[in-house]
Amino acid sequence: MLKKENEKGIALFEEIGNQVGIGLKNIVNIFNPEQIIVGGRLAASKKWLIAPIKKQLDQTQLFQQQDLQVDFSSLSTHSAAMGVAAFAVEEFLQNNLHKA
Repeated sequence: MLKKENEKGIALFEEIGNQVGIGLKNIVNIFNPEQIIVGGRLAASKKWLIAPIKKQLDQTQLFQQQDLQVDFSSLSTHSAAMGVAAFAVEEFLQNNLHKA
């Protein structure tokens, strides 16, 4: 766990947050989502990433969404696998319930 005294580690997380924020800003400018969910290993670092990510998202965007929601998944490293599984089950049920 990162301690407050570890200035280099905190600076590194701030830089990571800035870079992730720039990437998310590009996604917002392309897709204009209402919500962004950060998952995987980045979600475990919410404490250090949220501020730089929000700072980047608050800067110039094509779509100025006042209600853009940035959330961090509580599923951590399992979020992608669970999302894919949920999508597959949903698609299977939708395709097979109409045939019955």
